[in-house]
Amino acid sequence: MNENNVNQTISLTKNLDCEKSVDQLLDQLVKPKNHQETDDFYSIWASNYEKDIKEMDYNGGQIAAKYFLQMNFNKNDKILDIGAGTGIIGEILNKNGYHNLDALDNNDEMLKILKEKNCYQNIIKSIVTPDRKLPINDQQYDVIIMAGIFCPGHIDYRSLEQIIRITKSGGFICWSMGNPKIYADRDQLYSDDNFDRYISLLCDKMKWLSVLGYPIIVENYIKNLSGLFYAMQVV
Repeated sequence: MNENNVNQTISLTKNLDCEKSVDQLLDQLVKPKNHQETDDFYSIWASNYEKDIKEMDYNGGQIAAKYFLQMNFNKNDKILDIGAGTGIIGEILNKNGYHNLDALDNNDEMLKILKEKNCYQNIIKSIVTPDRKLPINDQQYDVIIMAGIFCPGHIDYRSLEQIIRITKSGGFICWSMGNPKIYADRDQLYSDDNFDRYISLLCDKMKWLSVLGYPIIVENYIKNLSGLFYAMQVV
């Protein structure tokens, strides 16, 4: 991220008191970025992140946790929160009796805030990419939960095969996200229904199956826009 973009991000995250500032920050947030640019963005944003997402009316973490809880997973299940950020999901799951919970994120500043909440048993610092093996053994987790990570400038959804690898057979992968169609003009990865095609491809390859009734449309994902909650079961 160049110096002008860094300064602009600092300015926006100090004061989101107008609709224009919120829209500008959202525009930066979902721009295609390389890993270093994304890390720089969140390092700058970390201290204001939770305040700002309230101003943005972003509810991805709360939505992911809500629908996770509705699935009534066993309280002893081993769970991994990927893209855990400041630990919003962990806080909610802990309050609802889920304590066998690990976090994975790559940003030091976000992880500092997460660690202070004492919601996770283990914290794994790693990027998530299609071509780099996660530092986790095969079939370690009963449930993977994620929120807001599949969008331009964040985690490449083709990393899902890596995520499937670390999930136990019969385990579940769940996530909330914006409608992938809204990113089509921003990132070629999301054009031509590529996201939906990839989810179907993994079904065709018998990597996983869609849980009956999912994905579901969720209201007020961000700024009164609907989003989606997916639930897949690993074969």
